[in-house]
Amino acid sequence: MAMNPISINLMKKNQPRAKILMPLLALVVCVAVGFTVVNVVDYRANARVITEYENRFRQIRQEMEQQKTEAANRVRMRQTQQAEIQAVFEPLGKMMRQEQFPLLEVLTELEIRKPEQVDIMHLNFTDSLTIFRIKAESDSPSAVFSFMDSMARSPKFDVELSRKEVGQDNRIMFELTARWMADGNDEKI
Repeated sequence: MAMNPISINLMKKNQPRAKILMPLLALVVCVAVGFTVVNVVDYRANARVITEYENRFRQIRQEMEQQKTEAANRVRMRQTQQAEIQAVFEPLGKMMRQEQFPLLEVLTELEIRKPEQVDIMHLNFTDSLTIFRIKAESDSPSAVFSFMDSMARSPKFDVELSRKEVGQDNRIMFELTARWMADGNDEKI
């Protein structure tokens, strides 16, 4: 007779560790899944905040570049304006520094010779600064002739009438070309 092999089961039927281990393992998996979900949600929220800050920084950089460009343009414009102003006033500055031309004396003499009814609108000097053009207006023909006569009689001016016209409102507009004779002894034209 042949014998059947004997099988022996060494496991206990009552396994207290298995009862505790399975729920504990399930709890650890749930906690890990919970932490993963929380981290994913935080990651997405932080990614949105980071994207908003990056957009804001990009916008600030663009505004700063635009302001730098505008400031540079303003500086260039100021330099251009300064150069233009300097070009306009350079002859006058040279004249005043070298005292070639007594501007105050010319203006004082003009004011003395000008009747009250005559309004001087423009006073333009040529490059030589000795010849200038006076554009003026008046309502009174006698004031115009008085001004021209007074200027002609002055030993400091040599004057000629360049242009004269009467407007629709009977206002007389005229232009005189005058030469300043510094010591009053120069020959008149």
